[in-house]
Amino acid sequence: MPTRSRVTRHTSHVKVTRATSYELRNSGRGSGVSLQGKGIYHLVIKVTRPQRIKIGALGYLAFAEGYYGYTGSAKAGFAGRVGRHLRKAKKTRWHIDYLLAHASVIEVWLKSGRVAECVAHRWLGRSGAAREAVARFGSSDCCCASHLWRYARRPVAPLGWRVLRV
Repeated sequence: MPTRSRVTRHTSHVKVTRATSYELRNSGRGSGVSLQGKGIYHLVIKVTRPQRIKIGALGYLAFAEGYYGYTGSAKAGFAGRVGRHLRKAKKTRWHIDYLLAHASVIEVWLKSGRVAECVAHRWLGRSGAAREAVARFGSSDCCCASHLWRYARRPVAPLGWRVLRV
């Protein structure tokens, strides 16, 4: 029998009930977005005020108020990886953990299937409203300059991506 792990995030919008599914409560409408499957995800992050944040070995970095996007892969499944990013209580391990301790995920975009993380990241940044935010952020295991975009305005998910509003 598979283990049922419980992950909780205390907001009025998202209730995580199992490691394999999220129930999205969107203004009381109760629409559901499944996190089953594997693939690429993109976290849309809101920084509410300008601040300097220590990002592991990268040191203290300045983050302006606004929207950011972080691209990652969920090779073992969306539920575990995205669930970890949405939890506030966790050990800081990756660059994104340090940022999320001071910012909020407002949307998660999901693309199932065999998509290369770096290709997806570059494609998502082709918008004229995106620019690389921090050199080497989230890209220590690849040759990309960064896996964090800074958006001039709130980004809109591309067609074909599932959207989880947090």
